[in-house]
Amino acid sequence: MFHSRALAPRALSQAEKIIVASGVALVLCSLLTWFSGPGVDRNAWANPPSAIGVVVATLMLLQISLVRHPQIKLPTPPLPWGWVHLILGGLSLGLILVQFLVGDSVEVGGVGVTLQSQLGAFLGLLAAAGLAYGGFRASRDH
Repeated sequence: MFHSRALAPRALSQAEKIIVASGVALVLCSLLTWFSGPGVDRNAWANPPSAIGVVVATLMLLQISLVRHPQIKLPTPPLPWGWVHLILGGLSLGLILVQFLVGDSVEVGGVGVTLQSQLGAFLGLLAAAGLAYGGFRASRDH
């Protein structure tokens, strides 16, 4: 097999490792139950703030993986990628924090029921904090 250092993907920086680990954790946590009540279980995808926060994390993961592909040239953003990750990590954390603080509710039999936060919401918030920290570290690298 042909090996070329010119085509070999560069190693992940410490900040990128934090972003990848936190982003993957957030995507996986998004599938867990975030809020539940009488006969109702809802994950991160049931509410726009948390769903958008997970999509933002996915975009961060996508950029980190695509920049390593030798035949893909991403457009240069107006800010360095580290700053882009800082902004996106903060956005993801902000959206998920809003969802965590606002919570969720449903209507059951014509009566509004406030759902209780579950483990998925707590873990998702921690993973989003990791994304924001990884973005902060990335901004300091550039």
